[in-house]
Amino acid sequence: MASPLDVDTAYARVRSEFGFRSDADFNPNSNSDQWAMMDNAWHFDATPGAFYQMSDYARQAVNGAEHSLVLKTQIQRDGSGSRINVEYLPTTSAGYDGDAMGEALEERFRMALR
Repeated sequence: MASPLDVDTAYARVRSEFGFRSDADFNPNSNSDQWAMMDNAWHFDATPGAFYQMSDYARQAVNGAEHSLVLKTQIQRDGSGSRINVEYLPTTSAGYDGDAMGEALEERFRMALR
């Protein structure tokens, strides 16, 4: 999706809405934080002003049921605005409706990017 927001503002709003964690959110002296950073679901890469790539666990309600998923987001500068690419994968397939999940996530991203 496209957004008129600059890449840094889009990043801040998406990160806040979905709770993406950066390296700074982890305590290097904590074993549990070190394990969390090694989880394949977590990834963070940033070039402020140009590009952000984040991946982490997220929760999303669809049709009255809350689902856990791995959410991957890439935010790139696109002129004075930004382009946001999103991928998601449920952590379980029980009661999962992929189309409804896509619509719910798209709406949530659009609300965050207002």
